[in-house]
Amino acid sequence: MQDGVMNFKVHHVKEVYSKLWLYDDSRDQLIQFAVLKLQTIEFKFMLQCLHIHGFTGSAELYYIPPFSKLPAGLVLIDGEEDVKKMVSVHLELSIRNFHLYLVNGGDYIMHSDDDEAPYAYL
Repeated sequence: MQDGVMNFKVHHVKEVYSKLWLYDDSRDQLIQFAVLKLQTIEFKFMLQCLHIHGFTGSAELYYIPPFSKLPAGLVLIDGEEDVKKMVSVHLELSIRNFHLYLVNGGDYIMHSDDDEAPYAYL
């Protein structure tokens, strides 16, 4: 894997919307984090990153591949192979920004040590 920062923008939404603008609705929660030291991103690591921000596991986790359209392009992340494919597709196109979607999870709690910081760095 090449050197560089990988940025993750995580939308916590109640449902899969048919209109793109609804994903930036202020009623839905949003977190961002970055991985500074590149390593192989694994499913377990991804869940740990989300857990740090209050995710406890009841939502479905999706990503949107580059140049795909919402909502049809959403891909469920259900295990290690899905994470490997997500990272591979992004890095093949030299895209370091990932959009993740937590859909319909009732046990997600936003918390941050610094509300001013737009990113948590790992």
